[in-house]
Amino acid sequence: VLVVARPGFDALSLYTIFPALAAVFYAMLQLLSRQLAVSGERSGTTLAWTLSTGTLVSLPLALWDWQSPGVAHALLLLALGGSFGLGQHFLTRAFSLAPASVLTPFSYFQILSAAAFGVVVFHSIPDGATLLGIFLIIVAGAIVFGRRAPAA
Repeated sequence: VLVVARPGFDALSLYTIFPALAAVFYAMLQLLSRQLAVSGERSGTTLAWTLSTGTLVSLPLALWDWQSPGVAHALLLLALGGSFGLGQHFLTRAFSLAPASVLTPFSYFQILSAAAFGVVVFHSIPDGATLLGIFLIIVAGAIVFGRRAPAA
């Protein structure tokens, strides 16, 4: 990850903490979703709590600098919310069916998707160091996946 990010102290700001916090909370979401699924909780209930928590946490931040969206932006926000909700539904459902160690390698698709999105939308071609970092992350995940203990 450090190869991809190439952090330097000159570019650090208070906002640098947000991606790290997002990674921690995403890992917690995966672990808790799996734990709830194993205990018999329905994926719809987990989804409702996830969306409610996200709404309550982000609402004060949204109200801080609220600007009413136009019709086009409102439709985009609805599409984003719907796709996020659908994605969360499938995520919680997946964790109810398989252990996190089996599902984690699929999350590496996000790295490839983000790189492709950057190329298509922002015309940002990943450099050699970024491609090397992505490769190292995927290989490390594959090694961990390959070494996991067989299910009893």
